[in-house]
Amino acid sequence: MIVFSTRKCVNTCPFGYKPTWSTYSEYMGLICIPNGNFMGLSYDLLAILTGVITGTILCIIFIIVSLIYFKYRRKKSTSSIESNSDIEDSPEKRKEFFKKLETFKPSAQSFLDMLNDTRKRMRDLHNEGDNCAIKRTDL
Repeated sequence: MIVFSTRKCVNTCPFGYKPTWSTYSEYMGLICIPNGNFMGLSYDLLAILTGVITGTILCIIFIIVSLIYFKYRRKKSTSSIESNSDIEDSPEKRKEFFKKLETFKPSAQSFLDMLNDTRKRMRDLHNEGDNCAIKRTDL
């Protein structure tokens, strides 16, 4: 047999070649031609394997970038809330706020009833089509 690309005479075809009967006028008998394999894989299988590996790598990169982005975004949002706060969070002010809040607890049900009544009236006005009396906002 003759290796087609190198024109060497061999007993068996080397790796990546397959024996076939020659269709060329220069050669007679069996010749070794490349079988379309790369590292023992056909080009179709190699294309599939390359696509799977590339897709996996892209997914991993996307997940890592997303995690980094959300981690950065979370740090940024917590720092902006703390820095933009108009409320003084000193312990004395906080204690004073909770003391005042405690005084309103007995009246909490009255406040909720008034709020629900106001919401119901606004909803009724809106359903009746009286849009001049109210301008709908998110309640």
